[in-house]
Amino acid sequence: MGNGLAIDIPSRTVMMEGKTVDLTKQEFNLLCYLAQNEGRVISRNQIYELLWEDEYHGSDDGIICQVSRLRKKIEKDPEHPKLIKTVRGVGY
Repeated sequence: MGNGLAIDIPSRTVMMEGKTVDLTKQEFNLLCYLAQNEGRVISRNQIYELLWEDEYHGSDDGIICQVSRLRKKIEKDPEHPKLIKTVRGVGY
């Protein structure tokens, strides 16, 4: 994903500008999924199914919360994200 972000999948560690970032299991899984699909828009449905291993039922609250928490941990300015951008009405 660039911008000083390093993801080591086997050790499940994330570094941002050389500093370790503490992520929950869901945050790590979400970040890896987005990174592996860089340049593609990932729907909320896809994210929901990944994180909760269940069918999407139309509620975005959990997804929005997870993305927000992840942004706070990896973005320099979470209010103006550069790594995880929202595509209105579609996903991230």
